Amino acid sequence: MKKLKQKPLKQRVFDYLMTGATLTPLGSTTMFNSVSVQRRINEMQRQGIPIERIEKKSSLGNPFSVYFLPLEYRTAIKLGTIEHPFTPASADGNKNDG
Repeated sequence: MKKLKQKPLKQRVFDYLMTGATLTPLGSTTMFNSVSVQRRINEMQRQGIPIERIEKKSSLGNPFSVYFLPLEYRTAIKLGTIEHPFTPASADGNKNDG
């Protein structure tokens, strides 16, 4: 049986955020089975992807971040106004995927 090649972590995180969902550090570790999601988010932000963050507090008062892509950005990608950052022509630097 042929094993399907999985998309790089950075692209999977981006695709997830493109659905309009939010991501927390704990949720991302569980969802993507990786502790390097925060690193990938930082890399995407340095690439110019406008991943935004809001700070919240848990019921115990511990601070944590919630990450999301703004609706305007998601819409522009879907309409083609902005180039999708993971199209073959623009997908660079996905080799160090952690």
